Amino acid sequence: MAKDEETTEAQSAGEQLDHDAIQDEIGEPIEMFHDHTDPAVHNQSHNLEIVAYSDLGVDVGEDGNGFADFQFHEEDGEELAVVAVDGDDEGGFNIVDVSDPQTMETIGTYRIAGSGIQEAVWSPSGDYVLMNVQTIPPADEGAGDCQVCIHVVDVSDRSNPELVSRFPVDLLGTHNIELETVDGETWVFYTGQPFGSDPAGNYVGIARLVETPAGAHLAKVTEYRHTDTYQQQNVSSFPHDTFIEEHPVTGDLTMYASWWDGGAITVDVSDPAAPVEQDKVRQWAPSEELSIHQFRPEPNARGQQVFGYSAPEIGQLDNGSGVVRSYDLTDPANFEQVGSWQLPGNVTIPGQYLMSPHVVSPHPDQPLAAVGHYHAGVWVLDTSDPANPEHVAFNERTGGPGELFDGDYWWKKPNFDPEGYIPNIFRATWHEDQIWVTERGSGLYVYDYTGPTPGDGEADPAPAAAR
Repeated sequence: MAKDEETTEAQSAGEQLDHDAIQDEIGEPIEMFHDHTDPAVHNQSHNLEIVAYSDLGVDVGEDGNGFADFQFHEEDGEELAVVAVDGDDEGGFNIVDVSDPQTMETIGTYRIAGSGIQEAVWSPSGDYVLMNVQTIPPADEGAGDCQVCIHVVDVSDRSNPELVSRFPVDLLGTHNIELETVDGETWVFYTGQPFGSDPAGNYVGIARLVETPAGAHLAKVTEYRHTDTYQQQNVSSFPHDTFIEEHPVTGDLTMYASWWDGGAITVDVSDPAAPVEQDKVRQWAPSEELSIHQFRPEPNARGQQVFGYSAPEIGQLDNGSGVVRSYDLTDPANFEQVGSWQLPGNVTIPGQYLMSPHVVSPHPDQPLAAVGHYHAGVWVLDTSDPANPEHVAFNERTGGPGELFDGDYWWKKPNFDPEGYIPNIFRATWHEDQIWVTERGSGLYVYDYTGPTPGDGEADPAPAAAR
């Protein structure tokens, strides 16, 4: 068993790592049978250290609020994060000064009655925050119900956010929002959420953010719909998350869409008003579940190659813990799955999404990827060889540096009923060479990766499995 805050002996930067030695040190730390609600029995880490933590002034606890996605904004000396705050009866977001991670401070809040709030994103100007509201399937509140609107909030006064408009999203609301500037216009990509299998509400909506002296609003322009249907296969096909990035080889603005059992999909959105599907990969192996929750590229090319990753979200699985997949995205119109990774040991998902992966975040300029793994904590992978990602670090702790969380925590209901668990990782993302993390029930964390630096990432991947 790995001990708290262990670190692998230093190796020279850029060399091929001794993965056997590192993985012997880490071992198989995730145990299936223990008290999942007790932070004291989740006290292991290796090569990954918590250096800052804050509850951001949020009233956490069973009947309080918890944490979801977050996004950074830096401009004119400001270093801010907007952090989505979910809850049973009330939610919204906090605007947080993160200029010093040791003294993170909430400087503004926005709250509404309701729940199902996972996403808050900045407009490019920093004057507005867009926030999702999503009901939980299988509730059917009907098309146009503004209980599931996107809220457009004026945050030009950081201490006093004010709602300026709401944008209805049919059926169940939206889960994910991405903003991108094209030819001076701000485009908003939002996922219509699932209602059964292949329903009318399953699409990526594309709108413009129109800013006027009187405020801002969304104006819908078009939709992207994945036209293949899989109802006869008894699977769920719907969009969950999107990432919009300029492809570093083709130069095209590309949408990377996770479509659950519909697969990982690339779409050319160079002209956002006329999206063009490029390719999809629907490869279950080596897992019995696909359930692609997030699909995203590395931000930079490796020479003339581009790679990316997906993470699933699996409610229950008797055989394994689900896999993080790697892809060769060099040609987005003909891409391939080239590798995979899953937790070491005999780890399964008995229910409640317990040990499922959730998110994956590639390092901006090193062959490393961070994986947020719900109750299994945060893991770091060496992706020098994308065909064979290897784990080099993990941390399952909660609480501040050198101390364990000791208090009540919030959990999302009914997803994690009857009593939730801690840790429960929502987001893990690299920012300025650190990993920032939201743990659903306790707060916002900052981790330092203290392990060795892997190779230069130029290794040729093994041939992709046939698809």
